[in-house]
Amino acid sequence: MKNMLTVLRYTILRNWRDSSSITEQILLPLGLIFVLGSALGGAFEGRDVGPTPVAYVIEATTPEAESVRDFLTRDDVGRYLEATEAGLDEARRMLEEQDVYTVIHVPPVFGDDTLDLTLIERTGNSLRTGIVRAVVRNYVQAANVTVALANVAGAAGFGYEPMPAEFDAVEISRVGRAPGAFDFYAVSMLVLTVMFVAGYAVDAMREDLLDPTGRRVRTTAISPWAHVSGKLGANTVTGLIQAAVIVVATLVVFGANWGTRPLLLAGLVVSMVVFAVAFGALVLAILRDGQKAQSAVSLVVLASMIVSGGAVQFGSVGPIFRTIQQMLPHYQGQTAMLAMIYGGGAGAVPAALLYFLGGAAVALTLTVMLARRSV
Repeated sequence: MKNMLTVLRYTILRNWRDSSSITEQILLPLGLIFVLGSALGGAFEGRDVGPTPVAYVIEATTPEAESVRDFLTRDDVGRYLEATEAGLDEARRMLEEQDVYTVIHVPPVFGDDTLDLTLIERTGNSLRTGIVRAVVRNYVQAANVTVALANVAGAAGFGYEPMPAEFDAVEISRVGRAPGAFDFYAVSMLVLTVMFVAGYAVDAMREDLLDPTGRRVRTTAISPWAHVSGKLGANTVTGLIQAAVIVVATLVVFGANWGTRPLLLAGLVVSMVVFAVAFGALVLAILRDGQKAQSAVSLVVLASMIVSGGAVQFGSVGPIFRTIQQMLPHYQGQTAMLAMIYGGGAGAVPAALLYFLGGAAVALTLTVMLARRSV
């Protein structure tokens, strides 16, 4: 234990003497948060989708068919549907040219032999077509109730006269439910900063694994476990301090949302830092070249962020691509933090902790084994 603490203390002192690198590792993500959050803020904001363009074709001349026209031309319905009357061929052309999302077709027999409406939809936008279905369903349900009441009362004729508007527009706030631009990029850049701590491990371990200093260390009484643990522990402390600065700075400067569970947030950060330093040490132990190891670590960290959607969010992706994302450390850290802050999937945090701590244990074991090799 004494040997491990000596190595830890020595490494921490060396890390903090290189203040320029540590400052750069803090200022760069803060700058990226400001640039990306300002430039892409609109993509994270809620917006009013406005009325959905539809075409309606009424081929029947019955009172029931006329009631459909009356319904679609009402002012309250106009808040949701921008309805244009057309012939069937014209309506189909509008659908093919993507001028409308749905064609509402009232067949010639509507009101005589049937009361069935037909919706001809354009694929690719379930939100828009879903709005049309909901509005038309409102008409159908009201019409059915009116017909049933008329039959019970023995009234003649259809006589459907809609009641005043019953649509209630409720705005769903994103506050506390989904991240804004600065919230999202604060999380993404925190994960990026933590993953770049792997570079510290490369620098710290390089001379001890590859240079003559390492040969001298291995001839002493210090065990490989104490040596590697001291080095990685020191870099873990350095990474945690950087992470804490990022969290506090984004909270104060950008008002980023870090949730209400600081202990869980700290646990996630610790697990990521431990994984990062263990990963960096393992890459160096495998490649046996400091410059190549730094390049490999930087490439993996940046590629992990991009593929995980940490720079620009992806929409829906296929199962193969999603599986690839789930294998990446940036995706695991980002997903777990967003789930913790905004109440996402309950399994995201345990899965991330298992991924990082299990991965760190494997990497640390392999690093110690490789460190025993002669140079």
